[in-house]
This record gives sequence, structure tokens and C-alpha cells, in this order.
Amino acid sequence: MRVLLDGWPLVRAPLSPAAVHLWSAWEALRVAGEEVIVAWPASPPPPWEAAPAEISPQPPTSRGRLRWEQRTLAQQARYQQADLLYGTAGLPLWRAVPTLHAPAPETSSARSGGWARLRLALGEGGAARGTTLSSAALPPPPPLSSPASLPLPRPLPEAFVLFHAPLHAAHWERALEVWLRWAAGSIGGSTPLVILGAPDDLTVPAPPEIADTIIPYPAVNPALLPAVYAHAVALFHPLVATAWGSPLRLALAWGVPVVACEEAATAAMVGTAAYLAPCDAARDLAAALVTVVVEDDVADALRESGRARAATWTSEAFLQAVHQAARA
Repeated sequence: MRVLLDGWPLVRAPLSPAAVHLWSAWEALRVAGEEVIVAWPASPPPPWEAAPAEISPQPPTSRGRLRWEQRTLAQQARYQQADLLYGTAGLPLWRAVPTLHAPAPETSSARSGGWARLRLALGEGGAARGTTLSSAALPPPPPLSSPASLPLPRPLPEAFVLFHAPLHAAHWERALEVWLRWAAGSIGGSTPLVILGAPDDLTVPAPPEIADTIIPYPAVNPALLPAVYAHAVALFHPLVATAWGSPLRLALAWGVPVVACEEAATAAMVGTAAYLAPCDAARDLAAALVTVVVEDDVADALRESGRARAATWTSEAFLQAVHQAARA
């Protein structure tokens, strides 16, 4: 079977849930022996530059993405004689081939403006005409490995707490509030907070000795995430979870202890394999984070229970959903 993958999120928003999900889907399909071609709106990053691809340049604007979803993807699906078009955002209203939609959330900026609203309306109509991937059929995260030929943009600390903010900067404010007020003084000197995807000029409203415990780190493409997560002593996720492309799934699968919000979506995903605290209780979230960082037995127990939970995630349901969508 030949699957055409919408590569827009992979190159335009590489830390987003959509990009993480597409990377997981690409890996699951590749391992299963399916033929996967990625449609790119710009030159693909490593390791995809050597994979089968179709590049059709489009500007990173709402109008450009509207054209991409409603015209380019349909044209490429026909040209590549694909059996299935797979995407996480809008899909062509007039589809050329069967479609499978994984509804990962988008950034808030992707939803503003007239062209964006038109794009969303047409894209949602196109997605409704195809098949939607169930959250019960998600592909598992790829293995914890990173090719040596893909160096990180700059070194990371030997040990750190990771905040992988997948959507927009507003999410950083919650993490910063918990960290600066309650956690940095206890653990920040030896275990800083790395904010993945934050700009180097991130403004931290704190004295220098506290602000220095926060390390902004540039966005990386999903294939480099294993190299980032490998050195994290904990993933801090004080946000409501999203099923598609969640950092929580990556952390559980890769043996990184998780401290997260106690809310329904997160609890359903992690079970007992994470240290949860109420979302509106900054002090409790910080206490949970400090406990995981300083108490090795707690971290080890979470690491093992996370791996055990992730071991139940397999590709079978995902591959079955893909084949069923191609026959629809």
C-alpha cells in the first residue's frame, strides 16, 4: 500500500502534537513495510531528506496552507497514485483518494484571520468526508534512539527537567509560575528546567540567580526528540493532555518519569505511571516535581511503570485502521 503523508507540520511546527504524531505514524508504517511518501511544503529536514518525498514549495501562511491542503495534497495524491492520504489538519474537500485524519490540535495562530477561517472550514469538511483515526488506534512512539548523524543544535545539561511545550507560548507561563515560585530554589541549581522550543530571548520575571535555572532550547525536528529526552530526569507537563502526539506518550515509552496535571485526559493516558497533582495547585505540582528529582526510588518506580504501560501500545490497531481507511 502507498500512503501519502502530509508533511506540513513536520517542517513548519516540528514540536507540535501533529508533527510528533506524524513521525510516529511514519515510523510505524515504514517498519510494517508500507510505502510512505511525504509531501513537503519546503525542503525536508534530516532524516527525511533521503526518504521518498514530493516537494511542492508553499509559503508558511494561512493562504499558503489553504492552497496546500485543498489543491496541492489532492494533486500529489493523484500524481503519486497513493492508496491513502494521511494528515492531521485539513484535508481536500474534493478528495482524489481515500483519506485518514488524525485530529491533533493546532497552534492558536493557525486559527486566526480570514484565510485561516476559510482554510479550517474547508479542511474540516474534507476531513469529515474521510475516516478519522480513533485515539484507541494511535501508533506507538518510535524507539528511543537517535542516529549519530543527527547532532543536536547545541549541548544539553547532563541532567535536567524537560518542559516540551507543543502548542504556544501561553503554556510556558504555567510552567514558569510553578518552577520559579516553588521548584527552582530547591532543585534548579543542579537540575535546570529546559524549555524545548523557547526562544533564546525568553523573558524570565525573576532574579538572575533564579532565572539562570531556566534554559531555553531551540525547536528540533521530531527525529531528534529521543536525544533530548534521553538526558531528562523528568518530564514536567502541567497542561491538559492531548492524545495525538502527546509528550506524555513519548516520556512513558522512553522511561522518563512524568509529573503532570491530575485531569481526566492525562489520567486516562498515564494511569498510575505518573506523579499527578491538581492542575490549579502550583505548590503541589512543584512538590511532586521536587520529589521525583531528588528521590531515586520514586523516579525509578515511575520509569518502570511508564515503560510497562507503553509496552501495551502496539502498531496492530493503527495499521488495521490505515488499511480500513484505504478501502473506504
